[in-house]
Amino acid sequence: MKHKQIIFLLTASLLLTGCDSSRIYEQSDVLLVTSGYQYEGEYHNDIYRELVETYEHNKYNVNLELYDLGNDRTSYAERFLEQVSSKEYDYIVVLGDDLSPYVENTIKTYQGYKFIYFDNESSEKYVNTISLNFTPEDLGGLFAKKASSLNKTDISYFYSYQNSFANRRLYGMLSTLDKENKNYKVAPYNIEEDYNQVKVESYVNKAKTNNHSSLFIEDVKGNLPYMKNVLNDDEIIVTSYFELVKQESNYIYRDFNKMFEYMLKNIAENSFDFSSNIELGIKEGYLSANKIDINIDVEKYDSTKEQQFETLKDKYLIDVASQYDVSETVYGKYHEALPNCGEWNDWKHNPRPGGDCMKPADWKSLGIWSTIYAQDGMRRSANTGIEFKNMKIYGYSSRRGWVFLEHANPIGSFYDENFVNDYNKYFEGRIYNDQDNKTTKILLDKETTGFNYHPFGSQIDLLGLDMVDIEYVYSTLDIRLITWDESKDIDIEDAKYVANIGGDWWVEQGATWKPDWSANRDVAVGQFRTITKEWKTLEMCSCPVEKMAQILGNKEFLN
Repeated sequence: MKHKQIIFLLTASLLLTGCDSSRIYEQSDVLLVTSGYQYEGEYHNDIYRELVETYEHNKYNVNLELYDLGNDRTSYAERFLEQVSSKEYDYIVVLGDDLSPYVENTIKTYQGYKFIYFDNESSEKYVNTISLNFTPEDLGGLFAKKASSLNKTDISYFYSYQNSFANRRLYGMLSTLDKENKNYKVAPYNIEEDYNQVKVESYVNKAKTNNHSSLFIEDVKGNLPYMKNVLNDDEIIVTSYFELVKQESNYIYRDFNKMFEYMLKNIAENSFDFSSNIELGIKEGYLSANKIDINIDVEKYDSTKEQQFETLKDKYLIDVASQYDVSETVYGKYHEALPNCGEWNDWKHNPRPGGDCMKPADWKSLGIWSTIYAQDGMRRSANTGIEFKNMKIYGYSSRRGWVFLEHANPIGSFYDENFVNDYNKYFEGRIYNDQDNKTTKILLDKETTGFNYHPFGSQIDLLGLDMVDIEYVYSTLDIRLITWDESKDIDIEDAKYVANIGGDWWVEQGATWKPDWSANRDVAVGQFRTITKEWKTLEMCSCPVEKMAQILGNKEFLN
């Protein structure tokens, strides 16, 4: 029986060394796995299929079989496992970065096997993994050079998943801009979903308002055509990694053929060194110089440059997250990112008011709540926790104005992600509550898979507070990511979690949940926002959009 090795290859940057073309290699059977995922107008599996056809008859005696998982991400893991188990292969190569989050847990079941990522900016590091990738800092540096050459000092930077690689690209951009000694301003817009036309249009319009003559830089998969349609402005320049590298600048191109042949050679010679990870840059061969000297000297971002990176961000970045319209919290058309729950939940893709947001006439109680989820389709971190505090709720009536109702201790329970039958359970060692300071820390790791965390306040006696005539509700919560255990591997840069804030009407104090919702119903399901290392304030206001500015004013009631 052949010994199966599972291999993932990252975008590589090693010079292809010479080899003896007359050498006879033992045959290796290789399964290459890709998906039907579209990237900026091109299907990556078409690129990979062309590579497979080019190297179908190769001098390394490697027999290639391409398997397409399709475009239904929910079935990736199952189909991948089914194909891998269907026959014996010497190697399995998973192509492209879009598969990693969906098949990683499946791959991890093959302990002791060797993994390599091809054309994949994975941040995963295992002792049995070799990583061959280009440096994201260089791409960030290229964008900075492009902006400088166009004399653009206002830059709107659109990017996909906020993680360690996004930070490295941003570091490359900012550190390169810093050498220009100009007053640059960079507004970062994070779009976590692919093909989200509504969000793209909203973010682009915000960017146009902030700095209309910006250079728009984009690496968001599938969303570039939407951006161009919304912009429709000759004075705004739109570019992307794909265009900048392959079409516009002629600085560099990615040599997939050299990458692929390098892989085949190492498979044939069994010469990959799995004892350490390899990361090399664009000058090493896989990303090749083309026509123009790149002339970029950007250091790789690491923990030793963390303070320098923070200084660069303070100097150049516009805090887009703070430019937040409270009306989006209930009446917006999208979340910042999606919670990992079933599609049948009518609040998965956007916030919504609960009915008309108004309290049923004879109901006498109100309570604040939040929900904290792993992000849709993303793996759970092993050592990143979530800290939250300042859980407060206010009520408004025409008679009394805004009234402070409760500063709650934010503690609740781990609930089924879809709240099926209100099922919840306790996970030992994954929640710490500081009652005195009304602060809670939780860990949503693989042990809590299938559950969110649902903190809530008390059932407020509206009758006792003389607020039975309450009309609108405002609730708020501060939240951030934290490292759970400083003695363990830190994975906070790639942690993907979302949270929202809301409230429930209750028929009376002491009522318990009933399946027919006769005891409680939501005021609103607030907008889910991404959770970051920096404190972020979640808000929910049930006031109608047309009255919000008048009713909220400058939020003096918060003081």
